[in-house]
Amino acid sequence: MIIVLFVALLFAGMGLWATLFPSQFLAHFGSRVEGRDGRSEVRAVYGGFGFAMAGALALSLYAGTYRPGILLCLALALAGMAAGRLLSSMIDREISPKMVVVLVGEAIGAALLFAAV
Repeated sequence: MIIVLFVALLFAGMGLWATLFPSQFLAHFGSRVEGRDGRSEVRAVYGGFGFAMAGALALSLYAGTYRPGILLCLALALAGMAAGRLLSSMIDREISPKMVVVLVGEAIGAALLFAAV
């Protein structure tokens, strides 16, 4: 339960940061947001996804027989993010220290959720 809540809080934080400060959020990753549509995209993809993940994780605590399926799905989503980041580093033949931290965080989050299934 604590593991699930911890990961949920991380996603809620990501969702809040991306929603309130979309330009700052993407600047952290070396990208820029231009215009209203760009801010909307960051809020939808990073903010909305973060809130959805946090909500689904919170729901899993009370979902009874659906809990394993919810946790498995969210673990796979995190593992997919980590795999995409790893693939990107292989294609680009480099990875920044910041992206290593994010990749490790995604991999640990996935492992924790897999373990909670």
